[in-house]
Amino acid sequence: DLLHSLFTKRDFAEAIQAAMHNEVQGDHFGKIRKMILEGCCVEYYSEALAKLTKEFHSHLSDDAGQSAATSFENMYIVLLGLKDNGLLHEYSTVMYDHTDGCTSQYRCATAIYFLSMLSFMFKITIDRMVHAPGHGKDEVDGLNATTKRFLQEKMMTTNFDNQQGQGELKRMAPWAMEGGTCKCLSSEAKRLLEEPERKDGVVSAGKYQKRFDSRAVTV
Repeated sequence: DLLHSLFTKRDFAEAIQAAMHNEVQGDHFGKIRKMILEGCCVEYYSEALAKLTKEFHSHLSDDAGQSAATSFENMYIVLLGLKDNGLLHEYSTVMYDHTDGCTSQYRCATAIYFLSMLSFMFKITIDRMVHAPGHGKDEVDGLNATTKRFLQEKMMTTNFDNQQGQGELKRMAPWAMEGGTCKCLSSEAKRLLEEPERKDGVVSAGKYQKRFDSRAVTV
């Protein structure tokens, strides 16, 4: 039953290193901060649109560990949002969750435990499907790479003068490149990713405006 089914794909991207423009070498070497990015594509049947609809969620973390606990927190946030939107039905929703061929996805007892916890908390069935080793690339890998590239470009346009004009707000904040300080780099990345030109998608409409307006994937 498509009305009570969810199809998800998730994957971690390679860590994003905070290599800032004009950064002092002494601050960079040995003090490299990293962000972890996990992308999640959610596909479900929309009664309002009468068709399958896709959403893409990017989860950023200053903790550089790709662990089951991180995936659990990210999955919880996605499921909570789906529940608030009325897309989760207790005891009848089945979530088919695709993940890559990493053996930790099916050999790690902690990962299985957290999946059981999510199933119990939201009262849904979770069917975890693991790809075979050497699987091909999919939309999650593509959008993760787009997000990573965007953030790396923003690190090269740091707002040195701490200006607050409209154009300067689209640059990386100056505190983000301060070496040796404990700042939440992922919060600054989140702000940049939520800029109006990105919140509606990662491609421009151009001459394909009609196709762009009717797209099923929202980011």
